[in-house]
Amino acid sequence: MDKWLLKIEKVQNGYHLKGNEIDIVIDEDDGELKAMESVLWEVLEYFNMQGSKHDPERIRIEIEKQ
Repeated sequence: MDKWLLKIEKVQNGYHLKGNEIDIVIDEDDGELKAMESVLWEVLEYFNMQGSKHDPERIRIEIEKQ
């Protein structure tokens, strides 16, 4: 099986993430934006792309309030 396979499905109460090493539902109890933020963090972690504070570049995910 391909380690890099990850399926994200929108379900009634949130998002279902399923891959070779993950099978979770992220619910929208704290709102749609927080749920999507959690989905994106899970994707980064799954593909080992979350980085560290010592990396010269890294991806940043945040909810911006106006």
